[in-house]
Parts: sequence; structure tokens; C-alpha cells
Amino acid sequence: MTKAIAWAKAHLDGDTARAASELCLAAMIAGAAGDGRVGDEERRYVLDVAAKLPGLGELPELDRTRFVDRAIHAMDGADAASSLQALAKGSTDEQRRAAYALACLSALSDGVATDEELDHLLEVRDGIGLSDGDAADVEALVRDGAGAKDVYEEDGISWRLAEPETKERAIAFAKRGVDPAPLAPYADACIEAMVLVAAADGTLSPTEADHIHELSERLPVLGGIDGHELERFVRDASGRIAREGAERRLEALAAWLPDEARLGAFTLACVIALADHRASEEELILLDAMRRRFGIPEGEGDRILDAVRDEVYV
Repeated sequence: MTKAIAWAKAHLDGDTARAASELCLAAMIAGAAGDGRVGDEERRYVLDVAAKLPGLGELPELDRTRFVDRAIHAMDGADAASSLQALAKGSTDEQRRAAYALACLSALSDGVATDEELDHLLEVRDGIGLSDGDAADVEALVRDGAGAKDVYEEDGISWRLAEPETKERAIAFAKRGVDPAPLAPYADACIEAMVLVAAADGTLSPTEADHIHELSERLPVLGGIDGHELERFVRDASGRIAREGAERRLEALAAWLPDEARLGAFTLACVIALADHRASEEELILLDAMRRRFGIPEGEGDRILDAVRDEVYV
């Protein structure tokens, strides 16, 4: 989901930034309200994305929350197509595509997109002014990036996120592929390696954070870290990365981890890099830098990354 947000931000610039952000906000609300209401999870998603959009992210949090809630109230019962059509005037094609991507993600933000929500997305698409082909391309991009699958023989549900089964595969892969003995004393370093690659594209997405949490809590190699301890580990790692930069932290990790522990830490980093189903260019660059710092042969690094792709994020 972070990739769609980044795509939206990339096309919300210049004189139209605030107007395009408001179009995206209205599209998200319309996408979330396809089944008749904006639920708590959907509202949280809209608020989270609004904090990242130009013109809205700069507002104080309380003002932004009030603005979003007023927008949700204004859209309640309104004709979505007409409202979006007015907001879409002057928007570029990419801004309209970005708005529709965020509308699709809003529909999925509670884990499923219902039949009603998909029917309502047609109205959103028409209001934004997308062709059938453009809308289909955006839907395919969103579903691929978010890991949403078609649902058959389940009344009222059209798409469902595959996250639960994906997390189980990730944990099973890590249990098979990581030798716990050399890593046991280095839980902090493993978490920092995962945070480092997840944050390489500028943000730690909710999906990546969730996978780090699951791996840390359930892998014997990490000692079954509880939630409070994990929060501290992640906060400390993020602070070190912010202060020193990725390159210096990679050097520190290479010095911190013994040779026999580096392959396991790199494997966990690969699992997290693909947690939202597609590693960004920045994440792949950092993974390659980590591989080189850790002294892992290129062929071995590629083998691990391919195995994670094939066995976990299918």
C-alpha cells in the first residue's frame, strides 16, 4: 500500500498539489464508503494517508483530523460521482490514476473489498474521469502491490487481502532458512537489519512493521520478543539510522554480527523487503549493499531473494 501512496505523492506537486490532494481524499472516502459507511479501520487508513499528502500533511494533526472528519461527513449521502467530477477539474491523468488507486486501497483497508464497494468504485472511477482500461490497470497494480486475491463462493466479498497466509509462509520460511544458534545473542542486530531495509524507501509501512512484529514475536531465533520490548528495539534502531545514516549502520551491523550470523540476518531482511509484495528500488539497493558488507556472495544473495519471492510472496 505504501507504493500507491508514494505514487500519489509523486504526482501531487506544483500549483495543483492541494487540489489534487483533496481529490485523493474525496476518492479515498468514496472508496471506503462503498458499503454504506466509513468504518473505523477505513477512517484510520484515510487519516494515515492524509498525513502523507501535500497540503494536508503540513496541517497540525488535530486540524487535519477535523478536516478529514468534515470531509467524511460532507461525502455522507452525497453523489460521489458529481463531487469527484468537480474536484477532478484541472487534474492530470496521473493525479486521477493516483486518486483512484487510493480509493481502491480504501476499499481494501479493512482487509476485504465487498461486492458493494466494487460496484461503488465504478461510480468513483466515472467521477474521477478514468477510462475502463485505465481503471483496470490501476486495479491490477493495487491488487498486485497489496496482495489482494479474487474471492470465490464467499457471499458479498470480491477481493480479500492474503496477508494472514502470507505471514504464516514468511514465518515458516524463516524457521526453515535461518539457523537460530549463531543469531540467538543478536536479536537487536536482526531487528535493525529488518528496519534498515524496510525504511530504505523513506518509510516503514504498516505491512512491513506487522511482519517485523510477527517474526520477532514468533521466531525462536529472536527469543519471542514481546510487544513492548519490540517497540523499544524498533525505536532504538530507527533512532540510530536517523542519526548516523544507512551506510554507517550497515558498517556497524557488519562489525556487530559474527560471520556465521550474517546470512541469517540478511535472510530476515529479504523477507521484510518483500513484505508488501514488491521490493522498491531503494530496498533492493540497500539489500545489495548489506550483502556486500556482510561478505555474502552475489549468487547466494540472489538465491535467497528468489526463494523468498517464490515461497513466501507468491
